[in-house]
Amino acid sequence: MINAYELLYYVHQKDEWALTQLLNSFDPLIKSCIKTLIERSPVLKMYLDDLYQELMLSIFEGVDNYREDLGSTFTSFIKVCLLNKGKTLFRYYHSNRIKANHYGLNLDAFVGEENEHYHYEIISSPRPLNDPKEAFEYQQTMEKFQCYYQTMSIIDRKVLIYYLKGEKYEKAAKALNMSRKSYDNHVQKVKKRLKAAFRNE
Repeated sequence: MINAYELLYYVHQKDEWALTQLLNSFDPLIKSCIKTLIERSPVLKMYLDDLYQELMLSIFEGVDNYREDLGSTFTSFIKVCLLNKGKTLFRYYHSNRIKANHYGLNLDAFVGEENEHYHYEIISSPRPLNDPKEAFEYQQTMEKFQCYYQTMSIIDRKVLIYYLKGEKYEKAAKALNMSRKSYDNHVQKVKKRLKAAFRNE
């Protein structure tokens, strides 16, 4: 059986199968992190899909940023990445800006005199991924993204991650040790190639 180190090696060789296997191997860990967050604050259940996507993104970051010379195993490094990301997400979803959403209608609550139905069964869901068609298209999109991700250089991957996180250009450019203009050029190149990759699928 291929271990995490071997998968990581093949991922750096742009092996699509290895990336899929690596992500799948950490899926239980991601779900465990989400379970812990929801146990600490049940209201976070309404952000289930968002939490999963954010933690999955941290796996991509871990793949690019792991350094074996620092003395930590790859699996331990990913666990720390997920733990730190979980703490960040917990703080974010309990910030004053987001907290107002917590007082909305609880779709998991029972309605009716005999408590036979949930709210979500009688109200149209605002979450697209609850629709099977939308969920399928999302899965297809993620597969296309993974294929594209494997063709990217390390620097372009890092630029994409900063861009997807919504980091300010000045801060991202400084972190990547490049000028703001150079960072912007990388962002435009990545966006252009990403659109082309999706059109060609």
